[in-house]
Amino acid sequence: MRSLPEGLRGPVDLALARAVEQLPAPGALPGGLVAEPKWDGYLH
Repeated sequence: MRSLPEGLRGPVDLALARAVEQLPAPGALPGGLVAEPKWDGYLH
């Protein structure tokens, strides 16, 4: 794994998904925002 940048070599922190009511504004997050629908079902 020598080809990976230093910041991407393990261990890498885990990022878990969570439900939100609204998406942040396009400029609210560093690097922008990419979102997609969750097609495998919804919790009620």
